[in-house]
Amino acid sequence: MGNTEMRKRLASLSFSDKVEILEKLRDRSLAFAAAGLRAHAADKTPQFCHCEDWEPCGCGNQPPYHCMWCCRDLTQAQITAAKTRGHYPEGKG
Repeated sequence: MGNTEMRKRLASLSFSDKVEILEKLRDRSLAFAAAGLRAHAADKTPQFCHCEDWEPCGCGNQPPYHCMWCCRDLTQAQITAAKTRGHYPEGKG
């Protein structure tokens, strides 16, 4: 999604929708602070997301795909579900 499309999409949102997005970003920031940095090199066993309300992280839309709440990798089933919801462009992942 390009900048112009994103701006149009954000402009069409209601104030309460924008507040909800900001609250999610705040919660995500707090989750990052609580969880610390992801350390894949030190830990060889993959840990996947188990969040009930998992959401794919939009930080680049490139592998490794991970949850925006806990920053753990998504399972293949979660990646497939995210693609059907339009989160990742076809041909990637």
